[in-house]
Amino acid sequence: MLVIVVLTISCSEEHGHEHHNGVSKLLWKDIPCESFTSIQFLRKGKIGDGVNTWEVNSIDEMKKKMGTLCNAVVERQFFVGCGRLEEFGFRSSSSYLKMLGIDHRVKLYFGRKTPDQFGQYVFLVVKGTDLKSKHEFFNLDEACAGAASLLSEEIKVLVIPAYHHRGLAER
Repeated sequence: MLVIVVLTISCSEEHGHEHHNGVSKLLWKDIPCESFTSIQFLRKGKIGDGVNTWEVNSIDEMKKKMGTLCNAVVERQFFVGCGRLEEFGFRSSSSYLKMLGIDHRVKLYFGRKTPDQFGQYVFLVVKGTDLKSKHEFFNLDEACAGAASLLSEEIKVLVIPAYHHRGLAER
């Protein structure tokens, strides 16, 4: 009887964030790697200033540098307030990809790894009118990226496999 009560309580417990029901969808479904004309990976500074930074401008080099990230799958999606970004490692981490296409610009920010160390928190900011209504993972405004305390704003945080970031940093 006690086991049934404990299971009932744990199953009805509310979680602190809202998960997206459609798990395991491709991150780049609407904007494949081939659609970018330039990609920069920035980690702890600007191009040339820090370690593990790079920039490419050819499709072959992009695919090589992006590696498995071109086929990344989103494992989870949820919304958090801008004031909670530090909890996911976004304020302390300066690692991000800046990707330019003909009609769009995308920044992919990397946070810390998930507690199980298999996932990585990320969020996407996209600018480009052709993409705004097509993809459920995009954040369309950078309000949270540089703001210290916009508590009323919310941002879509995604979880992708952590090996994608590790591959970018090792290239």
